[in-house]
Amino acid sequence: MSDTLRVESTSLPEALARILTLLPSDRPQSESVALDESLGRTLARDLLSPIDVPAYTNSAMDGYAFRGEELAGEGTLELAVAGESLAGHPCSHEIPPGSALHVMTGGLVPEELDTVIPFEKVEEMPGRIRFARDAVKPGANVRHKGEELRTGDAALRRGERITPAHVGLAASLGYAELPVERIVRAAVFATGDEVREPGRPLGEGELYNANGHSLTAQLRAWGADVTNLGILPDDPDRMEAVLREAARTHDLLLTSGGVGAGEKDFTSLVLSRLGTVTHLHVAMRPGKPLTFGTIETEGRRVLFLGLPGNPVAALLSARLFVRPVLDGLAGSRPVEVPLLRATAATNVRSRPGRTEFVRGTLERRGEELFFTPYATQSSALLTTLTECNACALIEETAGSIPAGRPVDVFFL
Repeated sequence: MSDTLRVESTSLPEALARILTLLPSDRPQSESVALDESLGRTLARDLLSPIDVPAYTNSAMDGYAFRGEELAGEGTLELAVAGESLAGHPCSHEIPPGSALHVMTGGLVPEELDTVIPFEKVEEMPGRIRFARDAVKPGANVRHKGEELRTGDAALRRGERITPAHVGLAASLGYAELPVERIVRAAVFATGDEVREPGRPLGEGELYNANGHSLTAQLRAWGADVTNLGILPDDPDRMEAVLREAARTHDLLLTSGGVGAGEKDFTSLVLSRLGTVTHLHVAMRPGKPLTFGTIETEGRRVLFLGLPGNPVAALLSARLFVRPVLDGLAGSRPVEVPLLRATAATNVRSRPGRTEFVRGTLERRGEELFFTPYATQSSALLTTLTECNACALIEETAGSIPAGRPVDVFFL
């Protein structure tokens, strides 16, 4: 088998670009879900505002509304209080010149009035108020009809992953349901006769299936509907049957380790039977080995990704390669990893020729952020993720970063 499989070397950006070209161009039919069930889903079309927001001109605070032109001059201004406007209970008559309207936050401000002064800036007397003319500027503290959104404006854009703020905005526009893309269905599996599920005793030379569960958790955190297929046996025929069935009902198949070009890597053999397979050596650390391909089944294209076997490399590779694939399958806008500029507290070791991801701790000292690399960078140790909060990104051409120099980092 090793004679027929070829491993290509490539950069990280090139590897991601090649994987993304395999995404299907057609999108499954969208669906509508109740507003309170939409959190984390991807909006399937632009959401247009059916109303002006605000729907009417209103006060931004408790106080008194009046004509801003009456602020002309110096000294104090005294106005008669000629009415009251509460939220949901507007004033029904016109306010004459030389008068003010007692208004509460959210209360309707009549079109003849354009300025609100907070109540704490006025001297209140029976039926009248008095305040300094320079205590407020004309037009202050009034929220005008349609200043946030006009009827027909796009309030939310297709491809946005719905957040609590999006839910609130949609509710404020009167939407009880939202159009969303179908949830991506992913199947995660492990391979190897030496792998055991947690909860069972280990024999000599055996290890627990950590990657299958960490990847399942990670994909669920990203909004996918995940089936954990458990551990598939080192039996090509049985493995093929399971993967063929999984491909019928899922959009993505994901595994880690055991997908190389070696004679005992049965996963590659099975995938080559079912579709196409590409093996890469990506110029990055951790996470050098990467396998991807497609399975064509019942008129659908199902993607396959094989991540490195070391636990840290698997999770980091998932963030770099699987998350963009999930976003593409879900019709979501790509999620950019925000980079922060910090100062290296100690030397950050890296080798030119590959993109290096160095785990460590990011902390603030006064006004400056400092990054301290973790003592060990072994990709086999999950504790380097549980005990670190950040990762330095060292570009392929950079090499090591001396202490005191700037370094780009992102939160884990």
